[in-house]
Amino acid sequence: MLLAFAASGYYILRLGGPAVFFTSRQEISASVAASGVVSGQSNVGSAFLKGFGTVPALLALLFCTRRLVTSRRARRSPSTVLVWTGLIALNTIVNNPLSNARYWFLTVLVSLLFTAFPSSAAMYRSVLATGVVGALVLFPYADRFRYDDAGYRPVDSTSVFEPLATKDYDQTVMFANTITWVDAHGHTYGRQLAGSALFFVPRSVWSGKPEDTGVRVGQWMGMDMTNLSAPLWTEVWVDFGAPGVVGAFALIGYAAARTDRRYARAVSRDGPGPGSVLAVTAPLIAGYTFILLRGPLLQSIGKAAVAALCLLLVMSFRSRGVRRPR
Repeated sequence: MLLAFAASGYYILRLGGPAVFFTSRQEISASVAASGVVSGQSNVGSAFLKGFGTVPALLALLFCTRRLVTSRRARRSPSTVLVWTGLIALNTIVNNPLSNARYWFLTVLVSLLFTAFPSSAAMYRSVLATGVVGALVLFPYADRFRYDDAGYRPVDSTSVFEPLATKDYDQTVMFANTITWVDAHGHTYGRQLAGSALFFVPRSVWSGKPEDTGVRVGQWMGMDMTNLSAPLWTEVWVDFGAPGVVGAFALIGYAAARTDRRYARAVSRDGPGPGSVLAVTAPLIAGYTFILLRGPLLQSIGKAAVAALCLLLVMSFRSRGVRRPR
C-alpha cells in the first residue's frame, strides 16, 4: 500500500499535478518527456516511471478489494474502507481512461470486476458479452483522448460499423506482412524476444537493441505511421517460425489451463483467504492479455515486469510474516 501511494504520488508530482491526467495521452507523453526521464532514443525511464506510477496502485486496489469482498471484519473496519477509498481516488487519477491506453484501461476494468465478483457466473457472462460488443463497436471510438484538441481527428464514417473494416483491427494483415518480411530477411532466432525481455537495457548500452516488431515491419513496408500491432504469434514467428508458434502456444495453453484450475480453487469457499495472491493475479493477467496478444511485446512487457516485481515482493512478505497452520 505504501509503495502504491508513494510511487503514484511521485508520478503525479513529476508530471505537474493531477490536472494533466485528465487531458490526453499526448499531454501525458509530453509531460513525461519534459520530466527528464527520457534520454535520446531510449524510453526505459519513461517505461519505469509510467509502470511504477500505475501498476502498484492497481495491485493495491485489487488486494484491498479482495480483502473487503472476502472478509466481513474488513468491511466493518473504518481504516480498511478508508484505505480502499483512497486507492479508488488514486486510481481515478493515474489509471483513468483519458490518460491511458485503451488496452490498459481494459486491464484495470476487467481485473477489478473479476476481483470484486470472483465467482459470479452472471458477471462473467455480462463482461464477456459486453466486451465483445464494445470491442467491435466502441473500441475504434475510444481513442478520443489520445490526442489534444489540435491533433485530434474525429472518426469520419457513415456507419458505426465502418471503422471495423478500416482501423484498429490490423492483426491478421500484420501477421501476413510479417511472414513476407521474414521471407525477405530470415528469422532472428530469439533476438526480437531477447530485446523485449531486456527492455530495461537502454539503447546507449545496447546500440543494436531491436525495435518493436511492428515498427520494423512498418519501416520495411515504407509506411509513415509505424505504430502497428505485432500479435504474440507474430513475435514468435519472427524468431522461430511455425514450429516456434506451435510450441510456444502449447506452453501458453498449458499454463493458462493450470492457472484457471488454481484460480477456481482460490476463489472457492474452501480456498485461500483474503490474502490469496492468485485470486488477484489471475484477473490481472486476464485483463492484460488484451495487450500481450495484440503487441508489440516490447511496448507491453514493461508494465508486466513491474507487476511481476510487485507480486514477488508481496509473496516474499507473506512468506516471512505468515505462519501457516499444520
